[in-house]
Amino acid sequence: LVIKVGRGELVTIRVPTHEDGCYLFWEFATDNYDIGFGVHFEWTVSTTNEITITTEEPSDEEDEDIVDSGNPRDVEKLQNQNMSKDSDKPALDVIVPVYRRDSHLEVQSGS
Repeated sequence: LVIKVGRGELVTIRVPTHEDGCYLFWEFATDNYDIGFGVHFEWTVSTTNEITITTEEPSDEEDEDIVDSGNPRDVEKLQNQNMSKDSDKPALDVIVPVYRRDSHLEVQSGS
């Protein structure tokens, strides 16, 4: 699967989990630049077994450039979270914090 991600775009790939599943594996690379990457677990029951991919276009706001540093006391992160809280969204757990990876220099993989 090849996904083209433009500068500033946010691409979300939702992969339904099997109730007996306990592992997630990923591998990716980019052609020319680094990329922000992270893994989150969404606490919802999927109604389908299909993988879904959504893309959000970049906005003109500078807040879109905030990348999760992994530091729970990061002021910009906390400010951005407090401004965007939405009770209609499902609960998320951070498995791998979002940060820039040199995916243009070497293949990134993990589990």
